[in-house]
Amino acid sequence: MLLSLVQLMKDLEAVGLSGKHTADSSGFKRISFDKLGDITVIHFEQEGKVKNIKLTNWNQSEFQMCYVIPQIYDSLSDAHLVLHSKFTVSLSHYATQDWDGFTEFVLQDEDIARAFPQVRKKFEEQDKIQKQNEEIAEQAMREVEMQKYLKGILEIIEERKINTRVGFNIEEIMDKKDEWNMSVYDPKNYLSGNDKYAKMRLKLRNNAQYKDVKKLESTLERALNCDVTISPISSDKGSVTMLLLYKTELKSFKANAGDFVEKFNAKDMVILGDSFTGGLMSKFNNQANHMLVTGQSGAGKSVLITNIMTQLTNSNEYKFSEVYVGSAAKVADFVAFEKQGAFLTEGTDNVIDMLAKVLEIARERERLFKDKGVKNLEEYNYQARPDEQMNRVLIVVDEFETALMTGDREQLESLTLSILNIGRSSGVLVIIGSQSTMKQHIGSLKDKVQNKFLGYMDRQTSVDAREQILGDYFADLDGEVQGTFFFETSNLRPEQEYVRYKDTDRILIQTPYLKDFEDHIPELTNQFSEIENDRVEDDDEDELKLLF
Repeated sequence: MLLSLVQLMKDLEAVGLSGKHTADSSGFKRISFDKLGDITVIHFEQEGKVKNIKLTNWNQSEFQMCYVIPQIYDSLSDAHLVLHSKFTVSLSHYATQDWDGFTEFVLQDEDIARAFPQVRKKFEEQDKIQKQNEEIAEQAMREVEMQKYLKGILEIIEERKINTRVGFNIEEIMDKKDEWNMSVYDPKNYLSGNDKYAKMRLKLRNNAQYKDVKKLESTLERALNCDVTISPISSDKGSVTMLLLYKTELKSFKANAGDFVEKFNAKDMVILGDSFTGGLMSKFNNQANHMLVTGQSGAGKSVLITNIMTQLTNSNEYKFSEVYVGSAAKVADFVAFEKQGAFLTEGTDNVIDMLAKVLEIARERERLFKDKGVKNLEEYNYQARPDEQMNRVLIVVDEFETALMTGDREQLESLTLSILNIGRSSGVLVIIGSQSTMKQHIGSLKDKVQNKFLGYMDRQTSVDAREQILGDYFADLDGEVQGTFFFETSNLRPEQEYVRYKDTDRILIQTPYLKDFEDHIPELTNQFSEIENDRVEDDDEDELKLLF
């Protein structure tokens, strides 16, 4: 061992490493020797620039040095200075007789072993395999976690009877959350739906904003194989709502008027119809609930109007027992109401006359309310004796666009708008039926009516530009258009969960056909019948005088 050490010192001196260990002469400091059994360990710490030495892996500004001259293995035939940083390095003398012990001693520290090119290559190959294994294990772990996550989702889907396709959609969304920059958030509280739709809340990722993910709708529709609508959440800028539609068409259906009357109308509920979220109904209230029902021939406009009339005349607190119906074209659809006491008239001039008389009724009520010191019909009836209480008044004007085109437009618009303006307080509700939604056809009343049912329209001729999306829906509809309406409301919002159609403020509904509504129209009244009867009696009296 002594000869080996002497040889080592000579080797060191041959390359300018003196035993004085001065930084000025050798560039090294703090050279120390340790003896571990048959292995001699020498520690160097470099400082400054080293010259006249063959260096390997010189790539750090500060390092420790390991000096090795293997004698046995030709693969490492040259002397190497192996340089390291950020860890202590052992220097083993090449003359040791225990080479296996030496390699074990050196290689047990992986950071030192990697300094040898041949060893490093082996480690890099091992690293590659290990990384692949880790990725496989990580993917397997993610799959296990995803299966566990999806198991909880499937339980929610089954419990809430949501279309099972949403489970696959959620898996796809979570798998591509970094690509689409959003992930499903808290499905226990924010996942709802049925067989026709699913609605969920998504958290935005990677600093994405609503406008960024909104652009992905067409991509998502192809990936998820359903209609997709993404909407912002005003209270949470970091989240969006995603609506998935699995069935884009609603089917027509029939219903028994008796069920509506007994189960719902008696509680002042108005059945709107079927929707993507299921049946919808609204609680009637004391707001200005005037209605506009539009649709071309075959849309089911008259059927919907008679449907609503039947329900309103059977309400409890908001029962409409005084009814006036006029149409510029035909009144056959409303004869059943006339038989029960409603006033019915046909022709534009007669419609104008009817509206003028109803307006006078409303104004007379306003004058009476002022005299009594009350604000509206509710306050008046509350303090009036039973025999002094007033009815709620329902006015229906069908084929309104025809009346505007064939009569005195200015007078007709003025009468209608006047009734709309004072109708709420005087207890008068107006339902307008029209084959068009365009202002040049129905005037400014479109903006005055709070509740609109928009049925089938020919998009090329009768739909406002802003309603083109509705026209496109009807144009692409495979089934029947009858009874399908877009419902827009400001004060008759459904009691049940509902979804808006795409980016509109309207709800797509399928209104029912009440096959037996004639049998459930209650006894009605109108003030015109007394006038007409008086006039008939006067006419009879005149005829009698002529006979004598």
